Amino acid sequence: MEFPLAWTLLLYMILVVVFLVVAGINAFHIVRFGSFDRRNRIMVACYIVVVVAVLSATVAYFASVDWSQALQISIPSASSPSFPSP
Repeated sequence: MEFPLAWTLLLYMILVVVFLVVAGINAFHIVRFGSFDRRNRIMVACYIVVVVAVLSATVAYFASVDWSQALQISIPSASSPSFPSP
């Protein structure tokens, strides 16, 4: 079975969008309903910095990937010679 590698990028992008929505809701609730003092501001800022750093690192890595390649998945069957016969 074979499918384009770009499908994994699409799946990753969907997961990133879901993560960013949840992270935005989380940050909103910290700011809106929490005591937004100095400590919480620092924690939210650190969280945002780490998220941006991870996303930028993945973008930098994904720039070097050849997305036109196909991903091959082989599922062995019971009649395959790789399984020992009883």
